[in-house]
Amino acid sequence: MLSLGLKNPLCRLLLATFVLAAPPALTQQQQSAEIPLEALLMRLQIRIWAYDRNVPDFFADERVISSRTVTHAGTTHNTTDSIFRLRRTTDPGVTPPYFIESREVKAVDGRPTRGEAVIGPAIFSGAFSNALLTVSMEGRSCFDYRVEPHGHLHHVPAIVVVYTPKPSAEDCPGSEPQSGRAWIDPQNFQLQRIEMRIPNHHLDDGSRALWTWSVDYSPVPLEGKIFWLPKTIISNADANDGSAQWTFTAYYRNYHKTNVTSHIITNLDNNSPNQTQPSR
Repeated sequence: MLSLGLKNPLCRLLLATFVLAAPPALTQQQQSAEIPLEALLMRLQIRIWAYDRNVPDFFADERVISSRTVTHAGTTHNTTDSIFRLRRTTDPGVTPPYFIESREVKAVDGRPTRGEAVIGPAIFSGAFSNALLTVSMEGRSCFDYRVEPHGHLHHVPAIVVVYTPKPSAEDCPGSEPQSGRAWIDPQNFQLQRIEMRIPNHHLDDGSRALWTWSVDYSPVPLEGKIFWLPKTIISNADANDGSAQWTFTAYYRNYHKTNVTSHIITNLDNNSPNQTQPSR
């Protein structure tokens, strides 16, 4: 099994002719292009702080399609349908809160089953928390940033930030050089998409692979607020010796806030008072 988890918290993470004014979207993009890099990173950091402070516990439908292809041995794959959950938790004296990802597996390849983990052949974690920090004020200790001119995402203007590892960075995610790009909405400065490339990722069996992954985010209403949460996660790893390839694709929909309610259970024997018990 190839484990693609992100364990380090940091890996937690723009002309018109013969008109008086450019179209609104273009004007906003031109204005955003003039924002200094430090100010852009601070806007992203503020979004992260707001996420950490306000996002409630939630759950969503998750479908994971995972495969492993071995040269001369064929491909194994499975499709897992689960209820994905994110729970925020805190430790005394520790801020901000950290997030625990979990899932309740409902079916594998269409067959009903029960479990708490996607068993692979490839897995991925951290998109709901750690990935947001990759392009942010906190990420400056690990990465150098550069804004690409005239960026687009799906043919729509976007701010594109390229990030590369600092030569002598310490306490950074992983031991391998990591680089990539992030696409940011020029109107609200929300992260829309992030990509990462790791040329020599260490695999569980001691070999190395080119690992690339991406996360696409979309707006989700929860508790009267809008949060940008993962919509699609795509991860691919190709062994450097060409012996194997792993793929992981996850889709998320039907987000809901986790609510805890209570109801009265009446004791029919009248031997004890009514009890209020929680249900979720």
